[in-house]
Amino acid sequence: MKEFGAVHDGARAGDSPIMSSAPRVCRKCGAEIFADAPEGLCTACLFETGLNLFADASVAGGADPGPDDGVSLSRDKKRSDRAKTFADFGDYELLEVIGRGGQGVVYRARHTRLDRLVAVKVLPAERMRQALAIARFHREMKAVGNLDHPNIVRAYDAGEVDGKFYGVPVSANVKSLVFYPKKAFEAKGYTVPKTQQELTDLTNKIKADGTTPWCMGMESSAATGWVATDWIEANLLEEAGPDTYDKWVNHEIPFNDPKVKKAAQDFENLVLPDGNVLGGRKQTVSTAFSTSANPMFDSPPKCFLHRQGNFITQAGFFPAKVVADIDNQVGVFQYPGQTADSKPMLGGGDLAAVFNGKDDDTKQVMAFMTGSDYPGYSEKAGFLSPRKDYPLDKYESKLTQQIAQLGQQSTVFRFDGSDQMPGAVGSGSFWKGMVAWVSGQKNLDTTLNDIESSWPS
Repeated sequence: MKEFGAVHDGARAGDSPIMSSAPRVCRKCGAEIFADAPEGLCTACLFETGLNLFADASVAGGADPGPDDGVSLSRDKKRSDRAKTFADFGDYELLEVIGRGGQGVVYRARHTRLDRLVAVKVLPAERMRQALAIARFHREMKAVGNLDHPNIVRAYDAGEVDGKFYGVPVSANVKSLVFYPKKAFEAKGYTVPKTQQELTDLTNKIKADGTTPWCMGMESSAATGWVATDWIEANLLEEAGPDTYDKWVNHEIPFNDPKVKKAAQDFENLVLPDGNVLGGRKQTVSTAFSTSANPMFDSPPKCFLHRQGNFITQAGFFPAKVVADIDNQVGVFQYPGQTADSKPMLGGGDLAAVFNGKDDDTKQVMAFMTGSDYPGYSEKAGFLSPRKDYPLDKYESKLTQQIAQLGQQSTVFRFDGSDQMPGAVGSGSFWKGMVAWVSGQKNLDTTLNDIESSWPS
């Protein structure tokens, strides 16, 4: 999906003298990139896609050697594997696995010289076996390390130990959010839903009261369609669970699996019936996603609910007068699960890197930038701290504090699925298929079958 187009504006590969001059288009944001760019992404989108803080998948170089991994190993063998895997990783002591996914493994770690707890992401070895990919990794990380712009997350630490490449997470974003016009919502007596059934009931109540429940737009230039992919991802994660979600992302189950179809049907039944989405189903395809929520803030509101990531609260998306008074104007709740205790969250983020300076001063700066007391997270640019212990009161707005808390309290966290899929699918047939299906050009079965057929062999 094209979530960070505004955030990373200016961070295009062609702007850096380090980059090759053979242009291609980033499969995510449309920026010009060089022909051999890894994953077909520009620098900014590469690092956004690289963070997968709480995913579960195989670890590069071996399985999680934790005590509950279910592998039949002797206790001594487990201890040996644990010492080899965790005890020594450059300047970091890797303490435990806190997340895994197709993009790598995230560890809770301690910086051995500075005695600072951080999160360290290790990239899969199979993604970095080619010399060209390794060289590109270093060039891109160095380029990001040299960037200095208020709307770009700068990179602070990265490296290689025994053939494994790592970076330190420095920002996060959350996407399973539903925004609403706070004053009008409360005046109507509506209450925040805690389950999927309550969300359905709220949708029906708003409609019965004479207002269209949902605002939604799918138009995003060459990336038109990504908004609908987020709905299917969120529903699949919430309904089928993280294991099925991971298998789908990695194509271990087909794209047209019945569980995927149900996720799409539930999105269709909630949002796309006549009278449920502003302008009607077909019009959403040509309605700009960037401003599609704004009719919520008309008087009276033309719609009441808008599902989107936390970046939408930035200036340029919501109306300026709303952004200026955002705590009073905007309410938010997490897209709910089947039960009140189920709080699955989609999200993303950025990795940190530094290549100029390995002295103690540089390492202390890096430790400060990744610490819980670092004050530099820019909520105006849509950045949240990836740390679960980051003090919420350091965010300026109450709304951002609430959003960050929802991220910290989520029961499951997964990175955006389409961003992890091959470009031909995630930013190709998936986007186009959503446009064809939502606009009525194809039925759902044909759409899912076509996407499945497009998966690279």
